[in-house]
Amino acid sequence: MTMGLGAVRFSVLDDSTGRVLWQSGVVDGGDPAVPVRVGLAGVSAIRLVATPENGFLATDVADWADARFSCG
Repeated sequence: MTMGLGAVRFSVLDDSTGRVLWQSGVVDGGDPAVPVRVGLAGVSAIRLVATPENGFLATDVADWADARFSCG
């Protein structure tokens, strides 16, 4: 996570239905990146979400940096 601040959960959602396709455990500031593997068959659009765990959005800094998609 960026800058070692806060704690969040990362989620991948099917943007059409809102269905959660994948969700991390709590990731604290300073933790290493969390690998994500999600089957996307039948999904036309996704939403990448970072949800604050402590309720104080100002101290929860997270990103999906270097996210990439691959087929196969």
